[in-house]
Amino acid sequence: MKLHQFGLVSEDGVIETDKIEKVDKAALELEQDRLRRKKESEREVLERENAKSEARSRRRLDRQRKAKQRKKELGAKNGRRKAKVGNVELVGYNAVRAEDRRNVAVVADDNSDDGSGDAATSGFGTKVDDFIQNGEQDSDLAGMSDRVKQVFLRKVATRKLQTEGQA
Repeated sequence: MKLHQFGLVSEDGVIETDKIEKVDKAALELEQDRLRRKKESEREVLERENAKSEARSRRRLDRQRKAKQRKKELGAKNGRRKAKVGNVELVGYNAVRAEDRRNVAVVADDNSDDGSGDAATSGFGTKVDDFIQNGEQDSDLAGMSDRVKQVFLRKVATRKLQTEGQA
């Protein structure tokens, strides 16, 4: 049977108008079913896109977190100092500064009773005197960063000049 504008045409050429309602209902049901599937597929597409977007966001945050961790680890691997002040972990220059401040505070406490906390040795305290008495061995400098070694040796030289001037 073929659909004609006036009704259904059978194979022998007879137009049957009473069957057209059934065909219209079937066509309407098919159209509604197609629209419903289209709407569901649009919803599924939106859900899929949202899931992809969330996954991208998670991956981006993971990459950022891993990069931050790698940066911290590389800082430690490349001989940079680490220090923890409170709950904050410092790396590099800031760690050395925090460590120097801690050393100054410790020396101020240590030297408060004997009054030997002059400007030349503040920050390292009796370490300078011990270093000079031990014969200035390089093993005593082990574990110090380059910057701290430089400051320490400068303070040793200043202390030597002071002791020679007093003698």
